[in-house]
This record gives sequence, structure tokens and C-alpha cells, in this order.
Amino acid sequence: MPPKKLDLTGQRFGRLTVISELPKEGSSPRWHCVCDCGKTRNTTTILLRRGDCNSCGCLHDEYLAERHSKTDTDITGKRFGKLVALNKVKVEGKKSRMWLCQCDCGEQKTAAASELKKGHVRSCGCLISEHVNSFFEAGTNVPALLANTLSSRNKSGTKGVHFNSRNNKWMAYIMFQRKNYNLGSFENKRDAIQARKEAEARLHGEFLEWYYSRKENKLIPEQPRRKRKHSDEDLIQSLRDVAKQFPDKYLTVWDYASVCRSPTYQTITTRFGSWGEACKKAGVQTVPRSDDADKHRKDYIRDYQRRKKQQWIAEGKCKNCGGDWIPPESKPGKRKASYCLNCQKRTADRLKRRQEKRLELAQSIMLIYAMLQFYK
Repeated sequence: MPPKKLDLTGQRFGRLTVISELPKEGSSPRWHCVCDCGKTRNTTTILLRRGDCNSCGCLHDEYLAERHSKTDTDITGKRFGKLVALNKVKVEGKKSRMWLCQCDCGEQKTAAASELKKGHVRSCGCLISEHVNSFFEAGTNVPALLANTLSSRNKSGTKGVHFNSRNNKWMAYIMFQRKNYNLGSFENKRDAIQARKEAEARLHGEFLEWYYSRKENKLIPEQPRRKRKHSDEDLIQSLRDVAKQFPDKYLTVWDYASVCRSPTYQTITTRFGSWGEACKKAGVQTVPRSDDADKHRKDYIRDYQRRKKQQWIAEGKCKNCGGDWIPPESKPGKRKASYCLNCQKRTADRLKRRQEKRLELAQSIMLIYAMLQFYK
């Protein structure tokens, strides 16, 4: 007699009420459910009967709201950069605590409280425009002019020079203060590059002389640099504090990351150029990065194992199993054993079992070979 088909229609699981069965996808039947809040959700029998699915998701939202209410702080009226928090708002699709803020420029922006506190959001977007406009002087982007970088599509190797396949000539041009100057077409690439260089010296040179003269007279305000969170002295002191916790070994990146989360080792390596250079300035020993680094590592590992073994023996512990040290029976002329008697017995038993398995495998192979020869 076939088993009776399971029917969950009308049954209630948490806030969900099963309405109808859906076409089966996979091994578990699927059901169409409606939540007490009015929303619907499709789920499987396993999730319903196991208690993993109790609502359409509103139960989790209520849990997060209750959790946030315990740690929520009122930031009404507080200033974050150019933004002043007005009141808390609810945004569709956002589960974090959102605040409506007023910017100094007159615009309003909605941002999460965590983003405001961390300083990730400081304006409605006008700060970016101000930052970009600060690079322009007399309609010219000065950093881009000084960088003189090439586009990925450039094939000539010189900015403002390209090959025209229609007339098989090299074209030279230059753009300055939103004006495009055509410098002509040339049979030779070298002539086109020369024309471009002369135009740069004539247009860019006069502008840069004017720009630097204004900068020397302090007519152009200096760009404010972003304040660093950690100074060089803080990073060096952090390295020294972590190194004190590892007195008997070289300080590695992994050792530092396991102890200190801020400042991170990425910050240290970026600031000083490399991990070894940072440790050198802090007076901390690290793994040598030279041609004979492998030799240094082997010597260090050998010395570390020797000191650790002496410490285990002094504490009455076994190097292998960590148990009490039981001196093994040493034969004359043999080196002193590093493992206790129990470890040697377990090793011998393991080797014996391995040999027995190999013998059984060899016997099975011989039996199969004999049967093949017999039936041949």
C-alpha cells in the first residue's frame, strides 16, 4: 500500500498559513503560504516542519528593530561634516537605521547612522564637486596636465598623436582650456610628435608659469590634506607592543594580525613600503627577506624546535603526545629518542596495521590474478 500523501493545506507554522501546494522542485514538496502581515511566501516542507521558516521575513525585521532600539542613539541635531541630522526615517528596502539630514548647501540626504558616525557620508555630494573643482584653475585641470598619462587606446606612445588610416598620415592635435587645436597631418611620425611637443611648450608652458607664480604668491589656496588616523610613531609603537607577546620568534604578518586589529598590517606595509622595513624602523626582528632567507628560516626553525623540545622535557611532557614523559628503552649506539615509550608503541602498532593492510591487498590482487588465469 503506497504511503499517504502529505497535505499541509490549512496548517499553521508560526505566522505562516499554508494555502496550496506548488509544483515540486527537487526532493521536498513546496507550499504557497500567507503571512499574518498579508505578504506571501513559497517554502518547502522541510523548512516548515523543522521551524526554520516562521514568517515572510517580518519576524526577522521586528527582531532587528528591537535589537537596534536597545543600542540606538539619538543623533538629532548633531553635525557630521556638512550634514545635520533632522529625524529618523524608514526607507523601503533598507534595514539599517536611516536618518534624514540637511546639508549646508540646502539639499537633503538620507544616510545610515553607522555611515554618519564612521565619517563615510559627510555631505549630500557637494563635497565631491568642490573637491573636483579645486583642481581646476582658469578652466584647466592642473593635476591631469602635469600627469601627462596615456590612454589605453593610444597606439603611438605620445599623447595627442594618432595614425589616420584614411589618408595614411600621422595626425597631431592638442586640447587646452576646452579648445581643440589641429596641428596638421604628417608623413613621418617623428614630425607629428615634434609638432605636439612644440604646442605643449607654447600653450602649457605659459599657463604653468602663470600658475606657479600665483602659487608662490599664495593666490591659490593649498589643498587641505586628509588627516591620518595613525601617525608613524603610533604604528611603530603598535609593532613593538605586539612583538613583546612573541619574544622567542620572528614577528610575522600573521602573528600581528592575530593580536592587533587596528592599525592593520596593510596600513603599516603601505606607510613604510614593506613589512621588513617597518619592523626594521621599530627595532623588531622579522623573517629576513634576502638571498639567503631560506637558510635563515631553516636555522630559526631548527633552533626553535630544539628550545621547545628542551622546554617539554623540563616540564615532564612528551613532544609528540603531550603526555607524561616515559623514557623509552634506548639501545647502545643509538641516538636519544625524542618521543616517549607510549608514542613509540603507538607508532609500532600503526606500522603493523599498515603492513597487514598491504598484505591483505597483495593477497586479493594475487587471488584476482589467479581467477583471471583460470577462466582464460
